[in-house]
Amino acid sequence: MAVTYPEDIANRNGFVRIIGMDSKSAKKNSFVPTTPNIELPLPLSGLQYKDGMEYDNKKFGMFRNLMITGVDAGAIEQASAAAVDTFNNMGDASVRRNAISTMSAMMGIGVGAVNSRTTPNPNARSVFKAPNIRDFSFNWKLNPVTVQEAENIEFMIKLFRTEMYPKRLFPGQETRIGYKFPSIWNISVFIGEGEAKEVEPKIKPCWLTSMETNLGANGVIMAKSGDDYNFAETTISLSFQEEIALTSEDIEKGF
Repeated sequence: MAVTYPEDIANRNGFVRIIGMDSKSAKKNSFVPTTPNIELPLPLSGLQYKDGMEYDNKKFGMFRNLMITGVDAGAIEQASAAAVDTFNNMGDASVRRNAISTMSAMMGIGVGAVNSRTTPNPNARSVFKAPNIRDFSFNWKLNPVTVQEAENIEFMIKLFRTEMYPKRLFPGQETRIGYKFPSIWNISVFIGEGEAKEVEPKIKPCWLTSMETNLGANGVIMAKSGDDYNFAETTISLSFQEEIALTSEDIEKGF
Protein backbone atom coordinates (compact mmCIF):
# COMPACT_ATOMS: atom_id res chain seq x y z
CA MET A 1 0.00 0.00 0.00
CA ALA A 2 1.22 3.50 -0.85
CA VAL A 3 -0.14 6.90 0.16
CA THR A 4 0.80 9.34 -2.58
CA TYR A 5 0.75 12.98 -3.53
CA PRO A 6 -0.09 13.77 -6.26
CA GLU A 7 -2.77 11.15 -6.74
CA ASP A 8 -1.91 10.70 -10.44
CA ILE A 9 1.55 9.14 -10.50
CA ALA A 10 1.64 8.22 -14.17
CA ASN A 11 3.55 11.28 -15.30
CA ARG A 12 5.74 12.06 -12.31
CA ASN A 13 9.44 12.51 -13.06
CA GLY A 14 10.62 11.27 -9.69
CA PHE A 15 9.60 10.90 -6.09
CA VAL A 16 10.76 10.41 -2.52
CA ARG A 17 9.60 7.25 -0.76
CA ILE A 18 9.54 7.36 3.05
CA ILE A 19 8.68 4.31 5.14
CA GLY A 20 8.56 4.11 8.92
CA MET A 21 9.95 0.96 10.48
CA ASP A 22 10.48 -0.48 13.92
CA SER A 23 13.77 0.80 15.34
CA LYS A 24 14.71 -2.65 16.65
CA SER A 25 14.40 -4.14 13.18
CA ALA A 26 16.69 -1.43 11.78
CA LYS A 27 19.33 -2.31 14.37
CA LYS A 28 19.19 -5.94 13.25
CA ASN A 29 19.35 -4.97 9.56
CA SER A 30 15.88 -6.37 9.03
CA PHE A 31 12.81 -4.46 7.90
CA VAL A 32 9.55 -4.40 9.86
CA PRO A 33 7.40 -1.53 8.51
CA THR A 34 5.26 0.49 10.89
CA THR A 35 3.71 2.68 8.18
CA PRO A 36 2.57 2.32 4.57
CA ASN A 37 4.81 3.73 1.84
CA ILE A 38 4.57 7.52 1.71
CA GLU A 39 5.45 8.90 -1.72
CA LEU A 40 5.94 12.62 -2.32
CA PRO A 41 7.33 14.49 -5.35
CA LEU A 42 10.94 15.57 -5.55
CA PRO A 43 11.41 18.62 -3.28
CA LEU A 44 11.46 22.00 -5.03
CA SER A 45 14.63 22.91 -3.11
CA GLY A 46 16.40 19.86 -4.49
CA LEU A 47 18.36 17.18 -2.65
CA GLN A 48 21.09 18.46 -0.37
CA TYR A 49 23.83 16.23 1.04
CA LYS A 50 26.43 17.46 3.50
CA ASP A 51 29.43 15.31 4.43
CA GLY A 52 31.67 16.48 7.25
CA MET A 53 34.40 15.33 9.58
CA GLU A 54 35.18 16.38 13.15
CA TYR A 55 38.75 17.30 14.07
CA ASP A 56 40.26 18.36 17.40
CA ASN A 57 43.11 20.84 17.88
CA LYS A 58 45.58 19.30 20.30
CA LYS A 59 48.42 21.24 21.95
CA PHE A 60 51.29 18.85 22.53
CA GLY A 61 53.78 21.32 23.99
CA MET A 62 57.55 21.47 23.52
CA PHE A 63 58.63 18.09 24.88
CA ARG A 64 55.56 16.19 23.67
CA ASN A 65 56.26 17.42 20.15
CA LEU A 66 59.73 15.91 20.36
CA MET A 67 58.15 12.59 21.34
CA ILE A 68 55.75 12.46 18.42
CA THR A 69 58.38 13.54 15.90
CA GLY A 70 60.74 10.73 16.72
CA VAL A 71 62.81 11.69 19.78
CA ASP A 72 62.51 9.07 22.51
CA ALA A 73 62.15 9.63 26.24
CA GLY A 74 65.81 8.82 26.90
CA ALA A 75 66.98 11.58 24.60
CA ILE A 76 64.70 14.06 26.32
CA GLU A 77 66.07 13.09 29.74
CA GLN A 78 69.64 13.56 28.49
CA ALA A 79 68.78 16.98 27.09
CA SER A 80 67.19 17.97 30.39
CA ALA A 81 70.24 16.81 32.39
CA ALA A 82 72.57 18.71 30.06
CA ALA A 83 70.51 21.85 30.52
CA VAL A 84 70.71 21.53 34.31
CA ASP A 85 74.49 21.11 34.15
CA THR A 86 74.76 24.17 31.95
CA PHE A 87 72.77 26.28 34.41
CA ASN A 88 74.81 25.05 37.39
CA ASN A 89 78.11 25.88 35.68
CA MET A 90 77.11 29.42 34.79
CA GLY A 91 79.23 31.69 36.95
CA ASP A 92 77.13 34.84 36.54
CA ALA A 93 73.99 34.67 38.68
CA SER A 94 72.10 37.12 36.45
CA VAL A 95 72.83 35.04 33.35
CA ARG A 96 71.67 31.95 35.21
CA ARG A 97 68.45 33.68 36.26
CA ASN A 98 67.72 34.75 32.68
CA ALA A 99 68.34 31.26 31.40
CA ILE A 100 66.08 29.72 34.03
CA SER A 101 63.34 32.26 33.22
CA THR A 102 63.57 31.39 29.54
CA MET A 103 63.40 27.65 30.21
CA SER A 104 60.51 28.21 32.63
CA ALA A 105 58.65 30.12 29.96
CA MET A 106 59.27 27.37 27.42
CA MET A 107 57.81 24.89 29.89
CA GLY A 108 54.70 27.00 30.26
CA ILE A 109 55.43 28.58 33.65
CA GLY A 110 53.76 31.98 33.77
CA VAL A 111 56.35 33.84 35.83
CA GLY A 112 59.11 32.77 33.46
CA ALA A 113 57.11 33.98 30.48
CA VAL A 114 56.59 37.40 32.02
CA ASN A 115 60.24 37.80 33.04
CA SER A 116 61.80 36.56 29.81
CA ARG A 117 59.13 37.88 27.39
CA THR A 118 59.07 34.47 25.68
CA THR A 119 56.40 31.83 25.27
CA PRO A 120 56.53 28.20 24.24
CA ASN A 121 55.41 26.92 20.89
CA PRO A 122 52.17 25.05 21.71
CA ASN A 123 52.84 22.65 18.81
CA ALA A 124 49.13 22.46 18.02
CA ARG A 125 48.05 19.75 15.63
CA SER A 126 44.73 18.94 14.02
CA VAL A 127 43.78 15.38 14.96
CA PHE A 128 40.96 13.37 13.37
CA LYS A 129 38.16 12.57 15.80
CA ALA A 130 35.12 11.13 14.00
CA PRO A 131 32.83 11.55 10.98
CA ASN A 132 29.78 13.74 11.50
CA ILE A 133 26.31 12.23 11.34
CA ARG A 134 24.45 13.56 8.31
CA ASP A 135 21.26 15.64 8.47
CA PHE A 136 18.62 15.93 5.77
CA SER A 137 15.77 18.39 5.24
CA PHE A 138 12.86 18.06 2.83
CA ASN A 139 10.29 20.76 2.06
CA TRP A 140 7.09 20.36 0.10
CA LYS A 141 4.29 22.70 -0.96
CA LEU A 142 1.16 20.59 -1.49
CA ASN A 143 -1.86 21.91 -3.40
CA PRO A 144 -4.54 19.22 -3.59
CA VAL A 145 -6.87 19.30 -6.58
CA THR A 146 -9.01 16.31 -5.61
CA VAL A 147 -10.71 15.15 -2.43
CA GLN A 148 -8.46 12.09 -2.35
CA GLU A 149 -5.30 14.21 -2.47
CA ALA A 150 -6.57 16.37 0.39
CA GLU A 151 -7.30 13.25 2.45
CA ASN A 152 -3.87 11.80 1.65
CA ILE A 153 -2.19 14.99 2.88
CA GLU A 154 -4.16 14.86 6.14
CA PHE A 155 -3.20 11.23 6.57
CA MET A 156 0.51 11.89 5.93
CA ILE A 157 0.66 14.72 8.46
CA LYS A 158 -1.02 12.66 11.16
CA LEU A 159 1.19 9.66 10.38
CA PHE A 160 4.47 11.57 10.50
CA ARG A 161 3.54 13.24 13.76
CA THR A 162 2.33 10.02 15.37
CA GLU A 163 5.40 7.98 14.43
CA MET A 164 8.00 10.63 15.32
CA TYR A 165 6.81 10.69 18.94
CA PRO A 166 7.76 7.92 21.40
CA LYS A 167 5.25 5.61 23.05
CA ARG A 168 5.01 5.06 26.80
CA LEU A 169 6.67 1.99 28.26
CA PHE A 170 3.47 1.19 30.17
CA PRO A 171 0.56 2.86 28.33
CA GLY A 172 -2.01 1.93 30.99
CA GLN A 173 -0.26 3.93 33.72
CA GLU A 174 -0.52 7.67 34.26
CA THR A 175 3.11 7.94 35.43
CA ARG A 176 5.43 8.29 32.46
CA ILE A 177 8.48 6.41 33.70
CA GLY A 178 9.99 5.92 30.27
CA TYR A 179 9.51 5.72 26.53
CA LYS A 180 9.86 3.27 23.70
CA PHE A 181 11.90 4.50 20.78
CA PRO A 182 9.82 6.02 17.97
CA SER A 183 9.86 4.70 14.43
CA ILE A 184 12.98 5.04 12.34
CA TRP A 185 12.60 5.97 8.68
CA ASN A 186 13.86 4.49 5.46
CA ILE A 187 14.23 7.17 2.74
CA SER A 188 14.75 6.40 -0.95
CA VAL A 189 14.79 8.85 -3.85
CA PHE A 190 13.90 7.85 -7.41
CA ILE A 191 14.12 9.77 -10.69
CA GLY A 192 12.43 8.95 -13.95
CA GLU A 193 9.09 7.29 -14.48
CA GLY A 194 8.16 4.58 -11.98
CA GLU A 195 11.27 3.36 -10.18
CA ALA A 196 13.67 3.70 -13.09
CA LYS A 197 16.66 4.75 -11.03
CA GLU A 198 17.43 5.19 -7.34
CA VAL A 199 19.43 8.31 -6.65
CA GLU A 200 22.86 8.13 -5.03
CA PRO A 201 24.13 8.99 -2.48
CA LYS A 202 21.62 6.78 -0.71
CA ILE A 203 20.47 7.50 2.84
CA LYS A 204 20.88 5.28 5.90
CA PRO A 205 17.90 4.78 8.27
CA CYS A 206 17.03 8.12 9.90
CA TRP A 207 15.27 9.55 12.92
CA LEU A 208 12.63 12.20 12.19
CA THR A 209 13.96 14.97 14.43
CA SER A 210 11.50 17.76 13.62
CA MET A 211 8.44 18.54 11.54
CA GLU A 212 6.91 21.88 10.63
CA THR A 213 3.47 22.16 9.07
CA ASN A 214 1.91 25.31 7.62
CA LEU A 215 -1.80 24.95 6.90
CA GLY A 216 -3.53 27.36 4.55
CA ALA A 217 -0.51 29.51 3.69
CA ASN A 218 -2.44 31.29 0.94
CA GLY A 219 -5.63 31.68 2.99
CA VAL A 220 -7.68 29.65 0.50
CA ILE A 221 -9.82 26.63 1.39
CA MET A 222 -11.31 23.99 -0.85
CA ALA A 223 -14.71 22.37 -0.42
CA LYS A 224 -14.75 18.58 -0.13
CA SER A 225 -18.48 17.86 0.21
CA GLY A 226 -21.24 19.72 1.97
CA ASP A 227 -19.82 21.59 4.96
CA ASP A 228 -16.55 19.64 4.97
CA TYR A 229 -13.55 21.76 3.94
CA ASN A 230 -9.80 21.47 3.61
CA PHE A 231 -6.92 23.86 2.97
CA ALA A 232 -5.97 24.48 -0.63
CA GLU A 233 -2.28 24.72 0.24
CA THR A 234 -0.18 22.94 2.87
CA THR A 235 3.59 23.12 3.33
CA ILE A 236 5.49 20.39 5.15
CA SER A 237 9.11 20.55 6.32
CA LEU A 238 10.76 17.38 7.63
CA SER A 239 14.21 17.16 9.23
CA PHE A 240 15.94 13.80 9.50
CA GLN A 241 19.20 12.60 11.04
CA GLU A 242 20.92 9.36 10.12
CA GLU A 243 21.17 6.89 12.97
CA ILE A 244 24.81 6.05 12.29
CA ALA A 245 27.89 7.83 10.96
CA LEU A 246 29.24 6.68 7.62
CA THR A 247 32.59 5.11 6.85
CA SER A 248 34.56 4.89 3.62
CA GLU A 249 33.08 1.43 3.02
CA ASP A 250 29.56 2.92 3.08
CA ILE A 251 30.53 5.42 0.39
CA GLU A 252 31.72 2.54 -1.80
CA LYS A 253 28.26 0.99 -1.38
CA GLY A 254 26.52 4.08 -2.68
CA PHE A 255 25.74 6.03 0.52
